[in-house]
This record gives sequence, structure tokens and C-alpha cells, in this order.
Amino acid sequence: MLTLILGTDWKANSQEIMCRISQAVAEEKKNQILIVPELISFETERKLCMSAGNRASRFAQVLSFTRLASRVAESVGHGAPACLDDGGRLVAMASAAKQLHSMLKAYASVETKPEFLLAMLDAIDEFKRCCISPQDLMSASSQAEGSLAQKLEELSLLYETYNSITTLGKRDPRDQMDWLYGELCDSEFAQEHTFYIDGFPDFTVQHMQILSHIICNCPHVTIAMHCDAPASDMVAFEKAGKTAHAILQIAKRNNIPVEIVQKQPLQSPTNSVWENILQGATPINPAVSTYMPQFVYEECLLAADKVLDLVENGARFKDIRLVCPDLSGYKSGVEFAFRRCNIPLYLSGKDDILSQSVVHTVLAALEVAIGGFDQKDVLTYLKSALSPVTLADCDRIENYAYIWSVNGKAWLAAWDKHPHGLSAKWTE
Repeated sequence: MLTLILGTDWKANSQEIMCRISQAVAEEKKNQILIVPELISFETERKLCMSAGNRASRFAQVLSFTRLASRVAESVGHGAPACLDDGGRLVAMASAAKQLHSMLKAYASVETKPEFLLAMLDAIDEFKRCCISPQDLMSASSQAEGSLAQKLEELSLLYETYNSITTLGKRDPRDQMDWLYGELCDSEFAQEHTFYIDGFPDFTVQHMQILSHIICNCPHVTIAMHCDAPASDMVAFEKAGKTAHAILQIAKRNNIPVEIVQKQPLQSPTNSVWENILQGATPINPAVSTYMPQFVYEECLLAADKVLDLVENGARFKDIRLVCPDLSGYKSGVEFAFRRCNIPLYLSGKDDILSQSVVHTVLAALEVAIGGFDQKDVLTYLKSALSPVTLADCDRIENYAYIWSVNGKAWLAAWDKHPHGLSAKWTE
């Protein structure tokens, strides 16, 4: 049986899930499994212990899909396959590109670039999550034309070669969900457990396969979705509503009885304010204001002006927080606006490691070594923050390299030509 809990307040949905598990624990029903996203698994375990009491761990456990794979591996009597880390995946992709060097045309100029290899790994992650195989890409290439067909064919070759490399040793971590699905189909793990799923706005195709098997074989599955109704047309709940509709279709195709529970929101004035905002209504609480500036800099000036108003009314700078959706897009504007208004500012966020001076220098040096001392790569390295030459010497080297087309092995040859070109005259 499938129970689908729907509600616009995710806290109320989670509370309902916890109450149901606590009831099962009180009745000493074993093999209760709650699946949540990895990021909230620890906090959810804590909430479960608070809700169900000290005996919760005897009858229920909180797992993510990744931890579910380990749990299934223990149940069937053998360990889950070892997976590559990010560095291992990058090496495997570089090896795949090297093996296909003579066959790559569309990507011939970038096949050894770290940025290309990382982008290929991201693409393969997406392919695996959506269950797109190399054969699917090859089939798509036969239906396309021109450069697109060539790129799809080479993507298929790189994907297939990468898979063959990871099959021989440690597996790609994205294959773990396929392995889990196969093990669930070959065992009675789903039949022996009661499942609860909470905290997901949607699921990947891999996760939907696993979820479909659980719904069809588990005695009772309870899923909480943060939406007002299946296939919701409200922007705030569109994704979750679409997922809820897909889950109902799985149950319908397999003749699984379904119970839909509409959960009412918890009584909170803050919840009603944000619900009105998400639904496009005008906020009724004067403490919440919405603005729609046209440019990022206007947003930053508006924020600085609001900070000054708060300080004039008794607030302290250290008690005010400014939250940005993307620090890289707002950083320069915020710094300029706040400095102009004499507002002390402390920025805290994640910076791309590739933008750090040390890492940039190391990667530039690797590009020089891999690229056969290409002129552009060498000059990029010499201009980096940790360059072994001074800025003045770098400029002189750059001028000489451009005038006399110094490239490849020419960097190691004698530099005995005039630094100002063919028309220049030699002097003492």
C-alpha cells in the first residue's frame, strides 16, 4: 500500500512522518526505514530519537539512498562495490580521452584540458542520473546532422570508454544506484521492510526506479511531498507536484492501493507570510517587504540603505545579515556599495578553488607540461601569481615570444635574435 502525504508546510509533513514511525516503534514493529537526503540525515536521526524515544534505533533507522546501498549490501551478505573518488574519476576520464585521441575530431583541441575533462564528468553524471546510455547517445547522433552529430558520437565513445575503465577497477559512484536497484530486484529486502520517504522535492530517474520497486514490493510505503496537490500548477509547488503525480502513476500502473493524506500547515504567522509571498500575493505582514530592482547594483544600494536605516534606529552592524543567492554575482556590487556608505562588511562564502592563486599557478604549470610548451600556456604560467620571473622580465619575454613565434621546443633553443624584430639594428 502507498500513503502519500501532501502539504504546503514541510514541517507538518515531516512531523506526520515522525508520528507514524514513533507509533510503529511503540508497537515494536521492526525494520522501519526512513529515507531522506544526505544533507539532513544526521539532523533527522536526532529528531527521530527525540520523537520515538531511546528505543528508536532498535526498530527504525534513517538512511540516504547511498547508505541504503550499504545497508542492502550487508543484508545480502557481500559489500557494496568500492567507488572512485573525484581524483580517480578525473584520471579515468583523462585515460579514456587518451585512448580515443586518434578518433576525436570535434574535441581534439580540448581533449587534454582539465576544464573539458571536468565538464565531461559532469555530463556523465547527468547521463547516469537520467539513465541515458552510450548507445542512446550514438542513436541520437545518427538522427542529427553536422557538428552536433559528430559531438554526440564522440560523447558516446568517451562515455563508453570511461565505463569500460571504471568496470575494470573501482566503480563510478554514480553506478551505485544502478547496483542498488539490481540488488533490490534480486533480494527480498523491500518485502521485509517498511519504508518512509521525506525531504525530497523530486527524484532522479535512478531514484525513481528504486522507488518504483519499493512501492511495488514493500507492504507499506509512506511518502511526504511538499505540495498542495499532485500535478500542482502553483510555481512554488510545481516540481514536487509533478513528482507526486509520477508516484501516483507508478502505483496506478501496478494496481497498488493509494491513500492520500492532505496535511494542514502548522499554525505560525511567519508561515502564512511566506506562503502568501510564494503564491504571488501581497505580504500582509509589514515586517516583510519585497522589492524588484532592475540591476544587481541597485539591489546592493538598496540593501546598504536598509542597513543604515536599521543602525540609525538602534541596531548594531554585527547583528545584521545580508544573504545573497550567488556570492560571486553580488560580491563586487556589495563591496562597492557598502564601502561607499562606510558600512563595515565581512564576507563569508565559498570561492571557486580554481580561482585561488596557488592552484591557478599549479594548473598553469601542468598545462605547459601537457601541452608541449604551447606559447599561450607558457605565458599564462609566467603571468600567474607565483611566477618565477618579475613582471618586467615577463613583459620582455612575452614580446620576444610574439615577435619570433617562440613555441614548443623553441623555448629551449638559443635566444639570439633581435628582441625588436627583423627591421631593428644591432647595437652594443
